[in-house]
Amino acid sequence: MRGNALVGDVRGGPIPKDADAYVQQDLAKHPTVKRVCSRTVLMASRVGTARTIAAARWTADVMPPSHARYEDGVRYYRCIASLNGQEPRRSFFH
Repeated sequence: MRGNALVGDVRGGPIPKDADAYVQQDLAKHPTVKRVCSRTVLMASRVGTARTIAAARWTADVMPPSHARYEDGVRYYRCIASLNGQEPRRSFFH
């Protein structure tokens, strides 16, 4: 997500047992993760002024735990969204 400003996150979930857990590119391709972190889900969870920003301007993505956190037992991922040109100030999602 280089070049984009992180402007919010929304629930994620437990990493599916059949997913490559801490590799972002692989986790983002997993069918369950793709469904949970879809633009549609993220757009439905927007709050405040974020609801006025066109859905096409948002990019949905996945944030897995770091390798170190995974090794420590963390097995959850977060769904995140970014908007080009926006400085992060607060979360725009539930």
